[in-house]
Amino acid sequence: MPFGSSFKRVMSYRSASHAWIELHRLVEAYCKTVATPFHDVFAALEARFDFGREPAKWPELATMRRVAVWLRDRRQLALTERASATAAQRAEKARGRRVSVPATLRASEAAVRGYVASTPQVGAWGWRDRRRTTRGCP
Repeated sequence: MPFGSSFKRVMSYRSASHAWIELHRLVEAYCKTVATPFHDVFAALEARFDFGREPAKWPELATMRRVAVWLRDRRQLALTERASATAAQRAEKARGRRVSVPATLRASEAAVRGYVASTPQVGAWGWRDRRRTTRGCP
């Protein structure tokens, strides 16, 4: 699911359980943009916004919306940085300087491609199941 669609759904749902599922999709889409593992992002969100993945610690709808806005802003920063690097490279080419891709842009793009290629889209319950099988959790 695209990031924008998941963001709109988190912001519009009135049901916390539906928003919770969509929040997982939103995190999954964010991870593809910044090439950061899902569990790392979710753990950072849990610490920052004081919630947990256990049903007793699920966040309220208002908290999920704050998380969604925070993720949107961080994603936009990453996209802006990438666009800036790409624009700088295009400007160099326009001036007739055909140099190799800057190392930071090349590394960023390679990380995103590698992450997307190696990480299946599994959704809210799939991540829970993967977490249980990879960490030996009940």
